[in-house]
Amino acid sequence: MIRRGLRKLLLACLAAAGPAFADPPVPGAPPANPAAPAEKSVDEVVVTAQSPSQDRVEIDRRSYAVGKTIQAQSGTVADLLRTVPSVGVDLQGNVSLRGDQNVTILVDGKPAGEFSGAARGTAVQSLPADRYERVEVITNPSAADQAQGGAGIINLITKQAHKAGYSGSAKVGVGERGQAIAGITESYNTGKLSLSGDLNYRGRDPASGKITEQIVSPLAAGGSQTERQVDSYDATVNSVVARLAADYDLDDRTRIGARLQGVTVRLGQTGDVLATLSGASDGASDAILRQRYDDPVRVDTRLAGASFRRKLGDDQDLTVDLRTTRMAVRSDGAYQDAPVLPAGPDSFELSASAQTTDTTEIRTDYKDPSFADGELKLGYDGAITTADLSKIFGEGPSPGAIAADPTRSGAFAYRLELNAAYATLQEQFGDLSVLAGLRLENSRTTTSLADGSERRESDLLQAFPSLHLSYPLGEDRTVSASYSRRIDRPTPAQLSPLITFGNPQDLYGGNPDLRPQETDSFEAAYDAHKGASSFSATLFYRELHNAFTPVVLDRGGGVVLFTEDNLGEARRAGLSLAGARALTSTVSLNASGEAYWMEVPASALGLGAARSGYVVSGRGTLSWSPTASDVFQLNGSLSGRTITPQGSLGAIGLLNLGYRRKLTPALFLVVTAQNLLDSNRQTIEYGLPTLLGRRVLDGVGRTALVTLTYSFGSGAQKGHDPSIDYSSGPAPPR
Repeated sequence: MIRRGLRKLLLACLAAAGPAFADPPVPGAPPANPAAPAEKSVDEVVVTAQSPSQDRVEIDRRSYAVGKTIQAQSGTVADLLRTVPSVGVDLQGNVSLRGDQNVTILVDGKPAGEFSGAARGTAVQSLPADRYERVEVITNPSAADQAQGGAGIINLITKQAHKAGYSGSAKVGVGERGQAIAGITESYNTGKLSLSGDLNYRGRDPASGKITEQIVSPLAAGGSQTERQVDSYDATVNSVVARLAADYDLDDRTRIGARLQGVTVRLGQTGDVLATLSGASDGASDAILRQRYDDPVRVDTRLAGASFRRKLGDDQDLTVDLRTTRMAVRSDGAYQDAPVLPAGPDSFELSASAQTTDTTEIRTDYKDPSFADGELKLGYDGAITTADLSKIFGEGPSPGAIAADPTRSGAFAYRLELNAAYATLQEQFGDLSVLAGLRLENSRTTTSLADGSERRESDLLQAFPSLHLSYPLGEDRTVSASYSRRIDRPTPAQLSPLITFGNPQDLYGGNPDLRPQETDSFEAAYDAHKGASSFSATLFYRELHNAFTPVVLDRGGGVVLFTEDNLGEARRAGLSLAGARALTSTVSLNASGEAYWMEVPASALGLGAARSGYVVSGRGTLSWSPTASDVFQLNGSLSGRTITPQGSLGAIGLLNLGYRRKLTPALFLVVTAQNLLDSNRQTIEYGLPTLLGRRVLDGVGRTALVTLTYSFGSGAQKGHDPSIDYSSGPAPPR
């Protein structure tokens, strides 16, 4: 099947993808100087080479500069990621790599509580993106990286202050829908001490939309009935991010550090649902129900960390990183059901849920760059994660007379103990670079309901090998190949059997019997750089075992349950293209795209053999700099239609426009307009033996935002754009 589709796949990808990179070269600007080779540690994200086009390629990852992406300067993390090759973000904030949502998101190479768990989509769509200067995309991680995340790793690299003295920036912004943005970033550096902090606020970010769903099911007496509901909701998001960091050199070989961070997100949403039931004979409504609801959501993440780094001998490094994270998510939904046909008294419902997740982790890394003429890395990762989930559902004739329903309420407990050890060795055999590694992970998972029933335990010892090869074809061209084995352990929400009541037709729940999904990933790539232009092509093949598969179950009465199951083997094979180039002295283009064949299991659902199909996605940015002080950017993205075992997920397309003006050497104006075509929409279709369903999700409409950013201190001395990092990183202990 793969062979039959190769020609289609190649033609589709070449049509959808051209030269692209996340941050296009500035037209008319002199090429940047390549970065000098630098060492890489746990606390520093550096690379061995940098091209003039500002992309960075290592043997196991690609890094993209995003500082000049205008949408990211005043937008959210979702806006930022939509500009990065191979990355997609859907209407719910789900992040994917080449269509696979099993992605691990790190910040500066470390786990980020705000980008994990059930609230990740909310954080991705609400937290500011302008604190990040680069994005690393690691589709085939080495054994030195955590094995979690079958699709790979996205590493968000924060901006660092590198100049001595005091510096910082401040920003304010307003939007046409009442949005408000404010933030301040400050840093102070001396010879031994580095202090930094930032405080960012985003208020009244629009998150309104509409969900239209239709379910057609047969009747026992013949014919069919149609249930249709329209959920129109009004929502806004408020978020605050605060961060403090300090690093101090005890001597010329020892550095200690500390980090504190707090993230708070508030989602306020109210809505109106109109549900109708009609027969097939005349199409007239047999029943009408109107539901009004108020369902606020609160997400709080707190992080504290400490680090230690010691130079051993001439070249060896020892680093220890300790951190603890708590994430609390709470939703309190109040519903009023008003029967219209036939008429009846109103009823009231309460649906509240909460999840608290605590993680304590330690990571130790040892590096010897001169071991047997190669570079040896050894390390240990240990983590304990506990989560408590609870749901309360009640109903009554009035808000003050709601009684909890014990059959639809409950609590769920989760605990994961993870111990991992790894070793990697990078050697040079002539021009051939080889990076080989092995990671061993022991995971112990325990889950149960609050009363101790439904207890499940697992204890697994697994090996995760990796291999990366790189060979230069000249100064500007490289070919590479890699293999990596990955895993996706179910999250607490994926395992919880507790049911969430979304609306009169939709239920959501986990699967306590869901097993880990494992992925074998193979890639072969070609990279070329010449001046300010770059191009890359990657062939990839992924085989998923015990694949996580979204399924829809008929619960009767027109009600469906959305959940997940392990349905067998799944496969993906395709081609990814990316590049960047200057078209004229004032115009530059980047674009990227991927086309792939995918196969998903379906036989376990009684739907026959596995289903397969093709997916084409792409994104691009066109930049125009008519003067040295002005930049216009047109940015677009398209995520192609994807098949599921029971149906399909429709395509999503977005087109955004941005403008940046340098008003003074230290003051910058940014204007952005998002969703110009009002195309923020996705259609989901599913078919069961007993019904056919169709959902249309309409996201936020057109929005516009104006932001002013002012830099001060040493960062403003030469008129540097505060959105761009101009230096190479903090110097490690000598």
